Amino acid sequence: MDAYIYQDKKKLRCGYTTGACAALAAKSAVRCLVSDTRREEETILVPGGLLVRAKPEDWRISRDKEGRIRSAECAVKKDAGDDHDATDGILIYVRAEYAGDASKAEEPDSEKLVFIEGGEGIGRVTKAGLDQPPGEAAINSVPRRMIQEEAFKILEEYGVRRPLRLTVSAPEGVRIAEKTFNPVLGIEGGISILGTSGIVKPMSSEALVETIRAQLKVLYFEGRRTAAAVPGNLGAGYLTDYVFCGQENTLRKERQIKRFSDSLVICSNFIGRTVDMAGELGFSGLLLAGWESWGTGSWTPIPGKATQGWIRFCPARWRRERTGLCC
Repeated sequence: MDAYIYQDKKKLRCGYTTGACAALAAKSAVRCLVSDTRREEETILVPGGLLVRAKPEDWRISRDKEGRIRSAECAVKKDAGDDHDATDGILIYVRAEYAGDASKAEEPDSEKLVFIEGGEGIGRVTKAGLDQPPGEAAINSVPRRMIQEEAFKILEEYGVRRPLRLTVSAPEGVRIAEKTFNPVLGIEGGISILGTSGIVKPMSSEALVETIRAQLKVLYFEGRRTAAAVPGNLGAGYLTDYVFCGQENTLRKERQIKRFSDSLVICSNFIGRTVDMAGELGFSGLLLAGWESWGTGSWTPIPGKATQGWIRFCPARWRRERTGLCC
């Protein structure tokens, strides 16, 4: 992809999201299904305003006894550009097949004619508070719309009004998901199909901030009104040891530690953003734990020591307020 940004005086190449990959694969697979033609390259305009081009690969076509195509499937390789992305290079597949007879709708649209499902390697949502409800495939709303719109364009181009079933899959998704935040967010069995702009910007903070927001929303929908945030593994380890100090090592303790660790919000350096998002969502309090020189902007911890800080949100204006600090 020929789009670049400059970060710390370095020229970095942008990439495209798993959502853009799915939309490109869907467009090519639907074209093959309805016209029995395959293009060397497909192009889409992503919500971020850029044209994204990719070459569909690994075609899998099924035909009936008369030689007509029953289903068409192809993949698009994820290109994260110069970003360090766990899903870089993964193949995102879409299988297109007819879901019924010609539609009787007078004014058919993409939602009425194009149905999307998650297949192998696509995670399933198990907790409330995320973009999709529990039980649904982890294909977020913007990528769903992109997939539907690109498929519908092909139906209109070839004058076809039959409903479609599109199945998105990623065979490597189960393995790669373990390197993402999906297990913490309650997305099981694979990766998520993501992207609001369709573009991956190298070293961008947007993805991490949205992950923090998503985890806070999950905790809030679980009924929690206080949360704990740590900048990374050191803070998480300190807080876990602090909470479970003195308890005997039992299977129950291990399970409690696992559940506690999964509830910790890893906020990295986005402490202020995390506090703001917690307030916006309606949390009444936020426990912050860190190590050495880590600070919250509201106070400066004592160098060389582990620290905790408690933030209370005022209901009327959820203004940040320091209410305690212990070392």
